[in-house]
Amino acid sequence: DVWIHDPASAALTKLSFEGRSWTPIWSRDARDVTYATILPEGGDQLLMRPATGGEEPKTVFAFEQGLARQPVAWMPDGSLLAWEDAGTPTVGNIVYFPPGAREPLPFAKTSAIEIQATASPDGRFVAYAHDASGISEIYVQPFPPTGAKWQVVTGGSMPLWSPDGRELFFLQGRSLMTAPISTAGTFSVGAQRKLFDMPPALLLSTDTTTNFDIAPDGRFLVVRQTSQENMAGHIVVALDWFQTLRKLAPLPAAR
Repeated sequence: DVWIHDPASAALTKLSFEGRSWTPIWSRDARDVTYATILPEGGDQLLMRPATGGEEPKTVFAFEQGLARQPVAWMPDGSLLAWEDAGTPTVGNIVYFPPGAREPLPFAKTSAIEIQATASPDGRFVAYAHDASGISEIYVQPFPPTGAKWQVVTGGSMPLWSPDGRELFFLQGRSLMTAPISTAGTFSVGAQRKLFDMPPALLLSTDTTTNFDIAPDGRFLVVRQTSQENMAGHIVVALDWFQTLRKLAPLPAAR
């Protein structure tokens, strides 16, 4: 589910009630929250709801079962940047929905995996991780896409822009790195340097998304793992799954 935490009052407010909801993003004016919801009957949708929770959520997009999408950022022109699980062989792509469009356009869509997209504060550039070479690399492209692309980091993942857009943070292993960025005239990147090592208790990623952010005052916000349990060591047993399968894909009536 999606919750909103107020650091000033420590209040925690539940925002989503539709099912399994995740990957929330803020609107550019910070009044609304968009998030993905996996519906109990199958399929998923992107919903938008005021951050106050005072209104019912509005459906931004609805998708058939089998193609998961996660919102990434609302762009200045009203486009929605998103990640999609495209399945074999492309596995993951970055796409965007222009205003009024019902189908996405490709932003970074190749035979490799593109994940962990993050938009610059002014919405002019998007950084993402890409594994075409066999290792994770970070690229930056302008938005809307023009065909230009710059490789920023080799052996890095989980890019994150600074609030002023002048730095790009990223991880190499568990080391938090930074590189200066210039967008005056043309895009350029300076020498990278290490800031510090992330403690082992911090949960840095859920594969396609990044579990840390930076506040306007420069503090890093990171998800801390509160349990030593690892889901990889669990076995999930599904009972009566034939009945569930019949509900999702009923057999045709006998003639």
